[in-house]
Amino acid sequence: MTETTPDTEPTPTGLGEDSAATPAPASGKKAGKRGLVTALVIALIFMVGFGVLSAYLWSVHSQYVAQNEELRSTASSLGTELATSRALAEQVQGQLDETNAQLEAAKATVSDLANSEAHAGDDRLALLDIASGLQECADARQNLIDHLNEASKWTPESLRAYEKTTTKYCNTVIKAYEAVLDE
Repeated sequence: MTETTPDTEPTPTGLGEDSAATPAPASGKKAGKRGLVTALVIALIFMVGFGVLSAYLWSVHSQYVAQNEELRSTASSLGTELATSRALAEQVQGQLDETNAQLEAAKATVSDLANSEAHAGDDRLALLDIASGLQECADARQNLIDHLNEASKWTPESLRAYEKTTTKYCNTVIKAYEAVLDE
């Protein structure tokens, strides 16, 4: 069993003299060192994490700056291309407008020529009709002259009626001819 002396603390059985000779460390000092070490380890982990995060953010920032410069260069190039394309489109539009105006003028000219040709054809037909009418008028007058030369064969009323009809017909043909000339 254990011996108890007033000056010493009781020792558990089976522990021997060696353990009683070493003083027990102060548990307050050990806990303080452990807390300090733990705090330092946590601080070191945070610092390493902050360093890694900073390096990552710097890398991302560098990539962003490079990408931004590349995009600015591309945008500038595209802007120049767009300006050139717009200038070319405006030039082509101007040429197209000019060509359309020329086409409209050409259509008007062709239409006028077609109308003139059609009108000329109509005039030609009208003149042919008038020429034919003048020929008939000349033939009718010759018949009238022949009738007058043989007046004894005809009655004076029939000769006057024939003369009137012939004169009326010839006057109508002459008026038609004058109308064609006035156009």
